[in-house]
Amino acid sequence: AVSYSRLGDDNKAAEYYQKALEMRERLYKGDHPDIAESFNNLAVSYGRLGDDNKAAEYFKKALE
Repeated sequence: AVSYSRLGDDNKAAEYYQKALEMRERLYKGDHPDIAESFNNLAVSYGRLGDDNKAAEYFKKALE
């Protein structure tokens, strides 16, 4: 996901950040910093894509 993000392909980055989030949610139960990191990564990707509502949603989840 990071590589796609650096290449400017934020759609592909968001796809892989979502997969990472799903894996982390299965691996870690409850609150975990890695899950918050995945939410933050998704928020940044959606922000770059211009989807401010999704970005705000994921930033909020990261802070929770």
